[in-house]
Amino acid sequence: LYIRRKDEMLIKKNTYRCAADIAFSLISLLCLSVTHTAKAQSTSDSLFLSNARKVIFAVDKAEIPAADYRWLHDELIPTLKSLDTTCVVIGRSAASPEGPYSNNVRLANSRRETITALFEKEGINTSRIRFHTAVEEYALLVELMRQRRDADYPLVRAIVDSLDGDDRAIKAALIAERQGELFRRLAKDYFPELRAVRIMVTCQTEALPRQHFQPVARAAPS
Repeated sequence: LYIRRKDEMLIKKNTYRCAADIAFSLISLLCLSVTHTAKAQSTSDSLFLSNARKVIFAVDKAEIPAADYRWLHDELIPTLKSLDTTCVVIGRSAASPEGPYSNNVRLANSRRETITALFEKEGINTSRIRFHTAVEEYALLVELMRQRRDADYPLVRAIVDSLDGDDRAIKAALIAERQGELFRRLAKDYFPELRAVRIMVTCQTEALPRQHFQPVARAAPS
């Protein structure tokens, strides 16, 4: 077991759909990212992407896969119980962009709620669970493409940046590129990673305001 401590706080303006300040510095504990906070600096989405543990879901499903359930139940929850009560779970729940937007809202919320329900069942206080629902996670798609040096990264980033968080418009613009070939390739190469809840545990000296982590409102039944 290797633990590396660094007493500093890295705060970043969240680039996802809700404006959130996420404070963390890294401790590696098994496969769990645990963080402690103290002093402000700037960080990036890439650090969260690199160090958060992801739970990947099947297409159109919100059930936790068996291997990830064992990790949550046997490792993360006991670790969280052993930590100080100022330590909280920070998560981001999303769906991949296939299918109707209203269904993706349902999936992203359902995936978040499935994991939250497991924490609650195991006695974790809900005040220690802070999730952001991103629905169609285009900011994460752009970061994955950047890290892989994808040739279409500049094009996709320009589309995402220019449409400023409008998921429906972003999807339409991606589908329009190269008669749909770009969207089909992204669906094959990247979308499976977007069907996920990403989880970190952060331990801070002062609790982050709960309103910083606002889930997207549920879509009306369609």
